[in-house]
Amino acid sequence: MAVVVIVLLAVVALGLLAAAVRIYPQYERGVQFRLGKLKDGPRGPGLVLVIPLVDRMRRVSLRIVTMPIPSQEIITRDNVSVDISGVAYYRIADPAVHQLCDLVCGNIARRFEDVASTRAAFARTARAKPTTGR
Repeated sequence: MAVVVIVLLAVVALGLLAAAVRIYPQYERGVQFRLGKLKDGPRGPGLVLVIPLVDRMRRVSLRIVTMPIPSQEIITRDNVSVDISGVAYYRIADPAVHQLCDLVCGNIARRFEDVASTRAAFARTARAKPTTGR
């Protein structure tokens, strides 16, 4: 009976140790959140220890990211049609700030989507109701 308990405790201890170790390559950092709050800024590269079930680690890549900008056709003041497309390059300098910016930008994007859907619904309603002109 005692051997079974010791083996069970050893398996649980190995599981917790495996959950506590994170390895980050040279081009990545980990942002550590302890109970939802940012802790000590970026961690890594290399071996990082965390407390299982208390800490959450988010991986942030420090590589240069290319983001294509969709092509848009515009008309200039002198009625010339111009097609513009582009590519944006960016590199993350501070992983902790990047995580916070993701949160804020996500909230702003959701607000814009709400405004756009409200505007589209209003436009559909306005088109559906005929106006009575005199």
